[in-house]
Amino acid sequence: MAEVTSGETIRPLQEADLERLEELSGQVGFNQTRADWKRLLRLAPDGCFAATRGGRVVATTTTTAYAGRLAWVGMVVVDESFRRLGIGSRLVEHALNHLDSAHGIRNVALDATVLGKQVYDRYGFVEQYQVHRLHGEASAVDATTLVGVRPMSPTDLPAVTAMESAALGVPRATLLEDLCRTFPEGCSVVEDEGRLIAWSFRRPGARRWHIGPVGARDQRAADLAFQAAISPIPGAPIELDVPEGPRRAHLAKRFALTTARSFARMVRGPSLPDPDGGTGYATVAPELG
Repeated sequence: MAEVTSGETIRPLQEADLERLEELSGQVGFNQTRADWKRLLRLAPDGCFAATRGGRVVATTTTTAYAGRLAWVGMVVVDESFRRLGIGSRLVEHALNHLDSAHGIRNVALDATVLGKQVYDRYGFVEQYQVHRLHGEASAVDATTLVGVRPMSPTDLPAVTAMESAALGVPRATLLEDLCRTFPEGCSVVEDEGRLIAWSFRRPGARRWHIGPVGARDQRAADLAFQAAISPIPGAPIELDVPEGPRRAHLAKRFALTTARSFARMVRGPSLPDPDGGTGYATVAPELG
C-alpha cells in the first residue's frame, strides 16, 4: 500500500469491497453490476485499485492487460463527496506505474468521458476516435430470419478470439471465455456453410441489457448477430457501444437506437487499429475496450 496524501491510502481492490463498488458505480449512473466488478477482479486481481480515506473506499480504477502488449484502464470512479481533490488523477498515475513496473506495458488505452479526458491528456493519452453509447429497446425479431444463428459453445471460442483480435490488435481469449462462462445464454454465433462469420454477447446490466462485443465479417452478418443478441428480450432496454463511422449510423437507423453519450477512445503509445477496417461492430464495455 502507498500513502499518497494525508489520510489517503491506495490499495488493491478486494471482493470484500463489492458492495461499496456497486454503490459507487450506481452513484454515477453506470450500468455495471456486481458481476462486472467481479470480472474485473478475476482478470486482474493485482491491477484494480481503491483510494481510501478513514478505511472507506472513496475512489477506484481498474486495469486489464491483454497478451502482455496492451492494457486498458477503466472504472475511474470518485465518490461525489471527494471530487476535485485530485484523487482520480493519483489513482490513474498509480495504475499506469503498476502497468509499467509489474507488466512492462506502456501501450495503454481507455474510453474517457468529457470530464475524464482532461485528466488523461496530462498523462500523454491522445484521442484516436469516438465511441458512442447507443440506447434503445430490443425490437421483436422474427426467428425465421435468424438463418445460420446458433448458441455459442466453448469450442467456438478459438475462432471467435481470432476474429475479435482484429478490433484492438491483440487476442483476448481469457476475457471472451469469462463472458461466455458467466452468461452463456447471451452468447451466439452466425455460420455460413459451416464457417463462422459473426458472433455476439449479451449480459444483464444494472439499468439496461448490454450488447457487446459484436463482431462480423460484414454488415449483413453483424445485423444477424445483433438480432440474435436481442431476440430473447423483446421490448427490454438495451445499450451498446459502437465506434464512430458508418457502422454506428447503420445500427442506429436499423434498430432505432439513439446516442446517449460519447467517449473519447484514447491511447498512450502505438495507435489502435482502424475501427472501420476490422471485424468489430460493438465493443465489450468502456472499462474493457
